[in-house]
Amino acid sequence: MRSARVGNLFGKETEYTSSSLFRDGTMGGVVMPGVDYSAVESRVSMAKVLDLLGISAQGAASDQRRGPCPIHASRSPHSRSFSVNVARGVCQCFKCGFVGNQIQLWAALKKMTVYEAAIDLCRQAGVEVPWIERWQTSDGTPKSRWQGTSRPAKKFCEQRRGSILGVRARTAVHWRG
Repeated sequence: MRSARVGNLFGKETEYTSSSLFRDGTMGGVVMPGVDYSAVESRVSMAKVLDLLGISAQGAASDQRRGPCPIHASRSPHSRSFSVNVARGVCQCFKCGFVGNQIQLWAALKKMTVYEAAIDLCRQAGVEVPWIERWQTSDGTPKSRWQGTSRPAKKFCEQRRGSILGVRARTAVHWRG
């Protein structure tokens, strides 16, 4: 179980565990920084993930490897139901139907969320976690939600403040970052 110490508005630190991590990316009401998943995929190769997990997939071609599936735990060591394309960073099991990239494979085998898996995978591989700070500018000051938004979009949200379209527009601007 993962834990993190997060400071609140009053300067007091609180420890949260992975069981308190909500699906919306908040941890006990505190918004967690995002992870740039595409950067994780480019920094940690599928070959590195297979090595860290101890998966021995054999391959006739240099990029394509096959072997027993670690997801559904193939009984036969000679099974070839699990296929990995190391160059593309994707894998698939033709028996259980699992399809995913290196982060999803790590998450499935370690029984974690994708968010937790991306962080854990970076730490295990010895690379820096590529965090995304959504509401900060490059100098660390808070960024306005409207910064970088076109005037028509801002006007649309303001005109339809009480309507369902306005709520959807404000939600889109909020999550856009």
